[in-house]
Amino acid sequence: MVRRIFHWFSFVALLSLFTSCAGAAEDLQPFWDQFRQAVKNNDKSKVAELTQFPLETRGPVDSDPIIPVSRDEFVTEVYDKVMDQFQDSVVVGGKRIDKNLREAIVEKATLSAKDQQSDDFAFILSMQFKRIGGIWKLSRIYLEEP
Repeated sequence: MVRRIFHWFSFVALLSLFTSCAGAAEDLQPFWDQFRQAVKNNDKSKVAELTQFPLETRGPVDSDPIIPVSRDEFVTEVYDKVMDQFQDSVVVGGKRIDKNLREAIVEKATLSAKDQQSDDFAFILSMQFKRIGGIWKLSRIYLEEP
């Protein structure tokens, strides 16, 4: 009888853990939808609302220093620079087409499981997102040119 109760509690605990992790992964998509729409609309103020400040920026190499950016700096100086930076290339009809970060964000309508590394951390394109106080925020951007 004790063994049966133990198995039941183990099953309930495992089920609870699974559903809480699944829920955590699912709630990133609605945040991404808001973030993506704000970028698509070029709404810098809305993107800033979805960002943790100071925002960490860093070059493409791990040894590059982290440079904190304020909300004002982000809106007036960094936002356009980062959105216009090269993100990816595709070949269409034998021609190479370069995409900037803005285009890549708009194109990425649905997140995949590999975009979220843990319940509270996601790495999407060249950006890091953290869940802070239960709310997702952009927390770091990698810049090609600091």
